[in-house]
Amino acid sequence: WDRVADTLGDEAAGYWKNAGGNIYEAGDDAVLGIKLLIQHDRAHSAVRGLQSLQHKTKDLDPELAFLALESALKTHEDLNRLDAHATVEIITALQKHQGVDQERLSIVEWGYLPLLGRYCRGSPRTLEKKLALDPEFYCEVIRMVFRARGEAPPEEEPTERAKNMAQNAYKLLHDWHVPPGSLPDGTFDSDHLVTWIDKVKEIAGASGHLKVALQRIGHVLFYSQKFADKLWLPDSVARVLNQPDSEEMRRGLTLECYNSRGVHGFTHGKEELEIAAGYRSKAEEFELAGFPRLAVALRGIAESYERDAEREAKRNPYED
Repeated sequence: WDRVADTLGDEAAGYWKNAGGNIYEAGDDAVLGIKLLIQHDRAHSAVRGLQSLQHKTKDLDPELAFLALESALKTHEDLNRLDAHATVEIITALQKHQGVDQERLSIVEWGYLPLLGRYCRGSPRTLEKKLALDPEFYCEVIRMVFRARGEAPPEEEPTERAKNMAQNAYKLLHDWHVPPGSLPDGTFDSDHLVTWIDKVKEIAGASGHLKVALQRIGHVLFYSQKFADKLWLPDSVARVLNQPDSEEMRRGLTLECYNSRGVHGFTHGKEELEIAAGYRSKAEEFELAGFPRLAVALRGIAESYERDAEREAKRNPYED
């Protein structure tokens, strides 16, 4: 590389525009090679090289990783050179690295959000935690996707940037599994849950997004199960969902209950009856614990699955 610089001088960029980027051939100078690839608009190649270097050394330089990922979002390099697996692997390594700038990481996750899904073995962990901790950020994301109540559709076609932001925001909300009340140390804070929801009601109510904001909260509260003690959901979550003005949250929870079933086969209604029995049991437990409105919502799910079971039992699986 010194010879390239000495021989080609100002034309050395031509070398770096075409260099293969095989880190295993670079030896101890691999980091220099990655930096030069970034410098010459080869950020996708640099990310691949960084992944190979991490496999080799079992270590990651956070600053170099940020530099490569941030540069790749702005590079003119052929998009076909983007290695989704390598990119997700570097982001995941940053998420696990202690002491990295969380705000900077959340910006990187936003830029690569289309790659961070359950089928890519990665997730936007920092953004999901930020949603759970920051009600203002949650409301901002809601506004990116949904119009205010009564707001007329825009007369002009949204810009490509606005469309991309809305798509990112929708994907983030759709895949969000970290409920408000979850803390970075892995515990659940009931007081934070209540404070967070109160703030969302204030902000979303003022902007005309209250209904949809509450419904999306119901969706994510489904995933508070892991913090539960005796009941299916934590007492504090059940208390929130049982309030008279929590109808939209209960509706969101109900929809997520249906969505969580995922792909399923034909069992002549047997599976549907088993699911119905499970929700009836949950409804009875919440009824006895003093959460009647939540119990009614869960009982409604059970009744729906019982109707499905009756219909499936009569259906011929070989007829459309």
